[in-house]
Amino acid sequence: GSCLHQYYHVSANGFVGLKNGGATCYMNAVLQQLYMIPAIRAGILSLPPSPSLDNVVTSPDQIHHLDVTKQVQAIFCALKDSKHQYFTPNGFWRAFKLWGELYCYL
Repeated sequence: GSCLHQYYHVSANGFVGLKNGGATCYMNAVLQQLYMIPAIRAGILSLPPSPSLDNVVTSPDQIHHLDVTKQVQAIFCALKDSKHQYFTPNGFWRAFKLWGELYCYL
């Protein structure tokens, strides 16, 4: 059907969107704006892979910082290279939710 056709092809303008997970539209807009700034995009995409958690993590807070950073990098990669009209950032939603919960209990 036409819905599948729209999902599996890049939009006419060549840009990839982010799926709204319900109340994530403002976060999506910020991520897309950051992606469109060349210096930020290049910086995020050039980050090395996440280091082994055994060697650098001294607190639960550091795990979440590394995971959120890794997920933003995954989003930027999808915005750059995806062949779909949109990307669903499930990993980012999970990491960001856990990050928020961590700070609620500190």
